[in-house]
Amino acid sequence: MAVEVSSVPDTTASLAPSLRPNESLSLPASGSMMTWTSWYAVMVQPMIMGLSNFAKLVRENLGIAFFAHPTLAGAARISPRLLFGKIFRMLGADALVFPNHGGRFGYSPDTCRDLAQTALAEWWCKPAVPVPAGGMTIDRVGEMLDFYGADVMLLIGGALLQARERLTQETAAFVAKVKGYRYG
Repeated sequence: MAVEVSSVPDTTASLAPSLRPNESLSLPASGSMMTWTSWYAVMVQPMIMGLSNFAKLVRENLGIAFFAHPTLAGAARISPRLLFGKIFRMLGADALVFPNHGGRFGYSPDTCRDLAQTALAEWWCKPAVPVPAGGMTIDRVGEMLDFYGADVMLLIGGALLQARERLTQETAAFVAKVKGYRYG
């Protein structure tokens, strides 16, 4: 089943004040940029908010899909396969954002393929959607889909933001390119 997500809010800063012991986690009050009823997916940085807080947030909000972002994940300090493919997944991440090959912070193509396969592999917990990011452009859609296959979510942020006034049109072009892609 294909799911389209055009925008995933980043909630780490919004959640920080509510991460106190014995207190339930909540998003900002209605009228702010985001409420629980208006979103079904959020992006969080587990290494900033703390792994135990991330696990608690997931456990207490089972109806929300959680994108784990690699901010401050210590790429040179811990195996990417272990952190993204196992630990974030074990704590409940539904989607694993990781630095794609060819980008500013990219891993090697072999590491990226291994991350994507590990995220989807059979294990005692549910699989997670691999989300390669960084250095992605609309021109690379075909390359990325050939490399990762259909079980991937492409995250193109900076390249779309460069469109400025044409953001809506460029986003539509990106979506159309993904939808229209024919696997070889």
